[in-house]
Amino acid sequence: MQPDGLRTFIRYGAVDWVLVYRFNPEKVQPSTFTEEECSRHIQAALGKDVEFEILSITIWSTTPRIVESYRSSLVKNAFLAGDSAHTFSPTGGLGQNTGFGDVHNLVWKLLMVMNGHALDILMDSYDEERITVAVANARQSTVNEAKMDVLGQTINPASERGHGSQEWENEDFQYKVREAIQHNADHFDSLDLQLGMIYNKLPRPTDQNVSKFVQKAVPGARLPHAWVEFGGKVDASSLDLVGYSDLTLLCPDLVLAHELESRLSANVRELVQIKILGSHFTTNNTDWLDMLFTTQRNRAVLVRPDQHIASLLDSTSSMVQAFRSINLEVPNPPSFS
Repeated sequence: MQPDGLRTFIRYGAVDWVLVYRFNPEKVQPSTFTEEECSRHIQAALGKDVEFEILSITIWSTTPRIVESYRSSLVKNAFLAGDSAHTFSPTGGLGQNTGFGDVHNLVWKLLMVMNGHALDILMDSYDEERITVAVANARQSTVNEAKMDVLGQTINPASERGHGSQEWENEDFQYKVREAIQHNADHFDSLDLQLGMIYNKLPRPTDQNVSKFVQKAVPGARLPHAWVEFGGKVDASSLDLVGYSDLTLLCPDLVLAHELESRLSANVRELVQIKILGSHFTTNNTDWLDMLFTTQRNRAVLVRPDQHIASLLDSTSSMVQAFRSINLEVPNPPSFS
């Protein structure tokens, strides 16, 4: 931060950097950003004499955009992900994580359909699940941008009054700046926005705290993390229990595992990995065990390859309904064309 505005350095590759400088086009004409003027901004941000070369100067604006559908209506097997599906303000860095989430959601579905293990209806859930996430993240990026503007407006008046360096030494001014920075906490801490999405086709509430992440064992939520002993590792994550291409059925005991397995047809059984507490993994985290399996240990958890919970199952549950709840219809017999 400098008295005359906010500047941000972003590293690109090994030697290239981008300096982002925010300005109000109603007060400053874009044409004023000559190479000489940009050099001044770079030097001010660096705070000391450093040799540099300006490679390009670009003026751009921030306008969130989201496509109407992630699946092409013209080309059946064409899907959008990342910046081709959505663009946000860079405030909060939400675009990249949203793109990663798109691909995480998409690839296991593509694999199942391409291998003939699932019908094409599974692909429709990609659009249904990810657009609500993009809408929430676009909204938060806009909120972040507005809060960053408040911070800029708090800092900039010092230079506009012509005594910026003296203003920064004023305790009241310092307090206002600290308060404005604290107001931007969600800009840098939005863990619930990143990990707390629940794929239930409902939009995220606008008043939901973006930083307070609470793990939940509900359909659509990310499988809660706990440290477990699994595969010879004593410090594995519960997320490591989930296979990359198959569904994973986590069971509290052999009895429930055998009961649910008996309801799987042969062509469905090959799509499910069964992991049993005590046989395949162990943990001392009783809170996690209670959350997943209940205190009576009478519930199993079916998890998708993208580590989101597909269904919660007990001894009376229908495996067919569990699969259908996530649009997973299995061909019978399966086609491997």
